[in-house]
Amino acid sequence: MKYFNFLGRLHFPRWLWIVIFPLIFSPLLFNNFQPLHCFYGVLVITSLWVTEVAPLAVTSLLPIMIFPLLGIMSSKMVSMNYIKDTSVLYICTLMVSLAVENCNLHRRIALIILSKLGGNQTLLIAGMLGTAAFV
Repeated sequence: MKYFNFLGRLHFPRWLWIVIFPLIFSPLLFNNFQPLHCFYGVLVITSLWVTEVAPLAVTSLLPIMIFPLLGIMSSKMVSMNYIKDTSVLYICTLMVSLAVENCNLHRRIALIILSKLGGNQTLLIAGMLGTAAFV
């Protein structure tokens, strides 16, 4: 999509919206009040995120650049919020699940359980519950 349709009326190229949004909220910067500078950064990032005029990957990294420029936080403090323990746990879990899926380990485990437990429904349910608890 070459042009971004804003409320069905204004047709501007996407790159122009990337310039317009910071200009719209720029009066917040003329005040020397620090929370307003933070609010400016949040508004610009949110407007770019909601309208998707910039790729979401680029928009998600904007706080690393905007907050130090506005004097809100250092880039080290902002970057520390990107990688927390829960984020690393999620990424590692995703990598393990992709590895299990790639080598078809889940199918092998399911077939072994089916062959060992036979056709008894109660044993099959118990086997699946035990496997899920183990994993």
